[in-house]
Amino acid sequence: MKYFLVVAFALVATSLAKVDQERFKKARAYCETQFKTDEEVAQYTFCLFKKMGFQNEAGDFQKDILRTNFLDVLTQTKIDEVLTKCTVKKATPEESALHAITCIENINRPVST
Repeated sequence: MKYFLVVAFALVATSLAKVDQERFKKARAYCETQFKTDEEVAQYTFCLFKKMGFQNEAGDFQKDILRTNFLDVLTQTKIDEVLTKCTVKKATPEESALHAITCIENINRPVST
């Protein structure tokens, strides 16, 4: 599971504008100190998303911030797909965050030939 997160968060990191990459590194470093086991993956993801401003404390996705961060690396069609499919509110903010990162990874996974 942790390997998956490394890949998924690498995708998020590359999608951030250069200005935000340093902020992402700091947020990731902070959240990694807070959550150490695979069982805490959803909490870790939510922590990171809050620190980056992708979700607020209540777990609501900040779609304008997400859209802005994806502009340099995704087509408008992909951005719309991510925002529609991946920012679904689940039972808890943590579940919403974990769903989002998994969904983003699935949408951006290259198609095998």
